[in-house]
Amino acid sequence: MADTSTERAKILVATELSVPPAGFVAPHRLAVVTLGDGRRRIAIVDGPLPVAGSAGTLRTDPEGRTWWTTE
Repeated sequence: MADTSTERAKILVATELSVPPAGFVAPHRLAVVTLGDGRRRIAIVDGPLPVAGSAGTLRTDPEGRTWWTTE
């Protein structure tokens, strides 16, 4: 599936759910990220659990889910 949009973002805080809700793969990683203009978003982490300050790309897929990927 093609991405619908991308933006650069930095991790504020991230967490890993060992036992996520039904329908999600374990471990499930979530993060609060900040965009260049100061807006904040919650995103699913695509990859290993990042540390605060990590830079990456925020993308929204066609289903409206927001993903963060390391650079």
